[in-house]
Amino acid sequence: MGLVLAGCVTTGQGDKMAADIAQQRQRLDVMEVRDRDINQKVGQLRVVLDEATALLGRNSADLGARMAKNENDIAAMTGKIEEAKYLVGELQKQVGQATTKVATIEQTQGQLLQNQQRIVDRVAPTMPEDKEALWKEAQKRLTDGQRDDARRFQRHRAGDARPALQNASPIEM
Repeated sequence: MGLVLAGCVTTGQGDKMAADIAQQRQRLDVMEVRDRDINQKVGQLRVVLDEATALLGRNSADLGARMAKNENDIAAMTGKIEEAKYLVGELQKQVGQATTKVATIEQTQGQLLQNQQRIVDRVAPTMPEDKEALWKEAQKRLTDGQRDDARRFQRHRAGDARPALQNASPIEM
């Protein structure tokens, strides 16, 4: 519908109206160009947004898969750590048992060395060089009931060790 205006317009007013209309058309053209640019940029942004959404979806799925793998790996490592703790405990028990056995063996070895020294002292005692010491040792052995040993010390004191060896029992040699 058209609007009909009745009236007169002066040339100055008509020129001004024409200039205003031209100016409005220019502004409208600029706005249309901007609108097209904006719509084009919005389209580009939608494409980028769609691509980003797809990428995030893939990354999210990848991240979920990696998280699940990491959880499985952690569970496996926890199991291995528990197994290692158990094995360390078993090794500590075995080391304790071995230490006890070594201590027992060392104690037995010490007792054997003491017994060996007693046997050596009994069979072939160390003879003192001093005649007085030989006399005291012979008297001590005689008092302890070790008559054969007492005789051996007496003979050695007298300087005749051969008869002591001839009379010695096989255990004494």
